[in-house]
Amino acid sequence: EELQASARKEERQAAEAEAERAERAEREEQERKRRLEEDHVRERRARDEKRFEEQQRREIRRLQKETEEARKRRKEQEEWEAEVRRKFKEEAQMVEETRQRERQKLASNEEDMQAEFLRQQAQREQRRREEAQQREQQARQRAEVGGERHNAPEHSSGGGAHSRARAAPKAGRHEDSPARTMRASSLSTGKLRASQELEQARAAALRQLAALRDLPEKEARQKAFKDLLRAWHPDKNPSSVEVATAVFQLLQSERSRILK
Repeated sequence: EELQASARKEERQAAEAEAERAERAEREEQERKRRLEEDHVRERRARDEKRFEEQQRREIRRLQKETEEARKRRKEQEEWEAEVRRKFKEEAQMVEETRQRERQKLASNEEDMQAEFLRQQAQREQRRREEAQQREQQARQRAEVGGERHNAPEHSSGGGAHSRARAAPKAGRHEDSPARTMRASSLSTGKLRASQELEQARAAALRQLAALRDLPEKEARQKAFKDLLRAWHPDKNPSSVEVATAVFQLLQSERSRILK
């Protein structure tokens, strides 16, 4: 019985030891599983954190890229606007310089035209004075010749008086003939001068029209055309009314083509 009791005791101790080993093994397994689970959780958290950080870095890079592109676009836009403003300014300056040159050219042409008119007018006045002096001198000469004939002693014979009476009309006719010839020549010369003056004025006006037609803007052409009409108006040229009227009418006929 003691042996049996000792055997049962040993069996019981062995069973308890086995149960303890099994329980310890189970605890160790649970601990191992717990550690594995914790490791898995840490790894998953680390992966999540790494993925989140990578997403943040990508987002930051995207924002930086967009910011840089926006800055470049803004810089390009500003440079383009500055270039456009510069070109507009240069073009406006060129247009203004062109206008200034055209105004100076028109003013110079107008001054030349006025100077030419004044010169021609002075020449005409000088010719008129010279012709008047010449006519006055011829009249004095005729008067002196007539006075000498009137004061000359008469011959006793009636035939001499009759001869002088017949000779006087002939002398008068011979004296009048050169005067009529001179007047006709003067009229012919005057017509020729007037024709030449008209042609010169027309040529000057056509040159001014050609310069005016080259103006780039319609507003500038309109203003220059008004100034040109004003310069050629007959009221502005009382010494050459006929020429100014003809040129003024020529300019009026060219209005539609100049201002279209």
